[in-house]
Amino acid sequence: MELVGHTPCAWSALSSDRLLELVGELESQRRSVDVEFTLLLAELESRGLSDREHGLGTGSFVARETDAPVGVVRGRVESTRVLFEHLPLVAAAFTAGELPWSKIDVLCRAARNPRVRDALIELQGEILQQALLLPHGRWRQFVGELVDHLDTDGAEPRVPREDQVRLTPLFDGSWDLSGVLFGESGASVNELLDREMERLRRQHRSDAEVSGGEIELPAPPVLRAMALRELVTRGALAKAGGVAVTDLTLVTTIHTCEREHDEGHLPDLDRSIFRTLDGTRLRGSDIEARLCDAAWQFLSVNAAGVPLDLGRTERFATPAQRRAARERDGGCVFPGCDRPASATDLHHVWHWDKGGPTDIGLLASLCRHHHRVTHRAGWSMEATDDQWFFWTTPAGRVIWSQRHGIPKPGTGPLSERAGPLARAG
Repeated sequence: MELVGHTPCAWSALSSDRLLELVGELESQRRSVDVEFTLLLAELESRGLSDREHGLGTGSFVARETDAPVGVVRGRVESTRVLFEHLPLVAAAFTAGELPWSKIDVLCRAARNPRVRDALIELQGEILQQALLLPHGRWRQFVGELVDHLDTDGAEPRVPREDQVRLTPLFDGSWDLSGVLFGESGASVNELLDREMERLRRQHRSDAEVSGGEIELPAPPVLRAMALRELVTRGALAKAGGVAVTDLTLVTTIHTCEREHDEGHLPDLDRSIFRTLDGTRLRGSDIEARLCDAAWQFLSVNAAGVPLDLGRTERFATPAQRRAARERDGGCVFPGCDRPASATDLHHVWHWDKGGPTDIGLLASLCRHHHRVTHRAGWSMEATDDQWFFWTTPAGRVIWSQRHGIPKPGTGPLSERAGPLARAG
């Protein structure tokens, strides 16, 4: 089988027309490979070859040889068995390259249910026509609705289905979020995420206008992740009485060549690498925004991991200062933001770790999104003597703050710098 092949540097030399043509060509080749691989799985399974020679079932053996998730490969082996044993018309269309494996797998998984299998076998012709006609998302919906109609005894299996969510830390400090939500749970979460995404989309459009395009509109998957984080944070705030405070214990390694770690000393955020007690790695840039309004402790350990010192806990703003700032600001002070005071952090305009005092005139109410914007590289925030704030963007634009949703009198969102400064951020 001859495959389309190009060296990495050759792709950039291809014309636009050729690149568009290659989508169809490579899809055709991918389907051919899928057919050959599926036929291979079927033959291995029918002979019991991997069990006889290696003591492993087909799925386990192939997963080991291809470094693939064993559950995924076992599922494919089972779908392959169902395809060739029970769905000959569909199998013929698949081996002819008329259908991708993704559509085949949807039907084969449905046909594993013995209560609907005979009906699906009988309806193969009509089902095949729909498979050739419908796009993938609509095809999945069609098969699901058909199975629900045929299975009068209920969905397979006949046990309550429980929502499952897994959040797994990865080696690079990121987290893998996966899981499944059933029925009303999935529909409700999806509706909430859609609403929050739309709110965030409007907010970013406003930010783009205010910043002259320096704050870009994120891609939909990024907006969805932001929406999920916002909803979780909002729920925690509601439970905690609206105080956006997170208790953090951050572990940092102190080497013998470094200066002695005094009680209460804040490690250098720009150069230090921290980890949480559960092992998640964080750099200073990741935690700057969180430390503005958090209860923190720094646990110092030596190179061997032996604890040296547990710094005292500090709350950066008193309850009275929180109330005063939120009464003054009436919500997030970034112009155009509609987040209420209960959904804001208190940002130190003069960073606390750089010697800034915890004075009300240097504490600004910022929602979590605009708090992160303020901590972006190249952005700075400053305060005036009359407790207004302004940002200077990487391009040199000046953005004035708002109070209770109203911009500073005499300024637009973008203005020349004016007024005496209390302290540079």
